[in-house]
Amino acid sequence: MLLTHPLLEILVQRTPLSSVELEKLQTTLAPIHDPMELKALLVKQKLVTDETFQAALAEFYGLEFCGHFEDLPDLMEFVDEIPIRYAKKNVFFPIGYVKGELLVAIEDPANFQPIDDLARRLQCRVRLVLSHATAILELINHAYDRASG
Repeated sequence: MLLTHPLLEILVQRTPLSSVELEKLQTTLAPIHDPMELKALLVKQKLVTDETFQAALAEFYGLEFCGHFEDLPDLMEFVDEIPIRYAKKNVFFPIGYVKGELLVAIEDPANFQPIDDLARRLQCRVRLVLSHATAILELINHAYDRASG
């Protein structure tokens, strides 16, 4: 079977997902070009987990992947800069600075508008770290819970 998206090749190489399983979905997969649509289909079919797909997506884009966020420094400065609804809607949140770059956890790297807005607002360079929605939403909730006392 000719895999219709490079992400599928990564998933077949790195996970128990087989090209035989994908062959069954060939007509459904063929028109999909958006990685997030592809993820929705594969997760719905229980062929991959959200975390597994996001790790493959990070490899596809050449980005770092982090499946969970623990022991992070104080994120209060970001709570003051980013409305919680905006962070949750766009599934992104800063996780700290490294060598002058702001690290930002994000689910969809193609959703660059909130990242551009943040970089302009904070006047810094941004480096993306891919993660899955559950981990990022937990990060957001934790940061705002700590901020509210």
